Amino acid sequence: MEPAQVTDRSDTRESTLLRQRGYMLMLAVSSYAMDALILALYAAFGTGSVPAWASPAYVVAGLVVNGLFYLAFRAGLHRLGQDRYLTLPQMATAGIVQVTFAMLLPEAAVLFLMALFVIMAFGGLRLSLKQIIFGWAVAAVGLTLVVMFVPMQSGWPHATTAERLISALAMTLALLRMAYLGSYNYALRMTVHRRSLELDTMLRQIERLATRDELTGALNRRSLQILLEEQLQLAAAGGQGFCVALLDLDHFKTVNDTYGHLTGDAVLKRFAELASSTTRGHERVGRYGGEEFLAIMNTSSLVGAAAAVERIRSSIANHDWAALAPGLTLTVSAGVALYKHGDRVESLLQRADQALYRAKGRGRNQVVTEAQ
Repeated sequence: MEPAQVTDRSDTRESTLLRQRGYMLMLAVSSYAMDALILALYAAFGTGSVPAWASPAYVVAGLVVNGLFYLAFRAGLHRLGQDRYLTLPQMATAGIVQVTFAMLLPEAAVLFLMALFVIMAFGGLRLSLKQIIFGWAVAAVGLTLVVMFVPMQSGWPHATTAERLISALAMTLALLRMAYLGSYNYALRMTVHRRSLELDTMLRQIERLATRDELTGALNRRSLQILLEEQLQLAAAGGQGFCVALLDLDHFKTVNDTYGHLTGDAVLKRFAELASSTTRGHERVGRYGGEEFLAIMNTSSLVGAAAAVERIRSSIANHDWAALAPGLTLTVSAGVALYKHGDRVESLLQRADQALYRAKGRGRNQVVTEAQ
């Protein structure tokens, strides 16, 4: 891969991650805005327990904190550690803000303590179990400090109907944020699942490209070589013998010269389809090279192997090739060889090739075994 391509891919990934971080910061700012709205409603319609300065002060705190993290991301500080989203620092800072406001406004302390649960849910999207436990421990310390030293009373302004309605709205919005973070987590899982399916599909395609001939879809030479080696090892270890057959399309060069290479490609593809459709469970056929195909049959009988190859020869000879090109006909010649103790791939294929040569010398369109 060219260095420029690697750089472009890295830049694209970093740009995507920066957008994701910006989106998470926007969610955090939105959360601050919701709580600031609640504080503004308390100040406007309550009994004065929440002062007018609380809402703008809370907004400023949220903007300052998230603005600093945005600048940190832009400056590349997230690259200094493993936490590329600076999740723990964001959680710690947000927790400090909540605890501070809970101490400053004990009448509305529950509002800020409830935000701690939202912060934990937010952190759960990006943290490992160890990091979550650490974040929980920090939040627990802050929560304990508030509970121990802040005279919360009820922790909610509730003297009037308006204040009770605003408190209900605060709880509802907190639940909404928790639900949204849950749905975001679900969306992340679905994205991972979808990517896994896409990766699985790509792996299957790669596997197919590695084992199948691109033109015909039949087993390729590499796969056939592997199968042959496996069959040889099994047979040498006392397993069942097997036979191989080399099949060569008769006068295929004439097909290319007369009808063109596109028709020749179509002929090879159709041949592979017909050969595959006539084979049985213990027989395998693949493209060995050019117009030559190789069949591997799990039988120790030359007669049985020749009969299997004869089915292929017959289906080729009787097929309506004129459907591909007017006047086109096609036949195939084949040579069959039986595994013998001590055989190697080369020696076995050489005997099959010699039988194929005799089939061609005898007029083509026939199956000849090494014994004939």
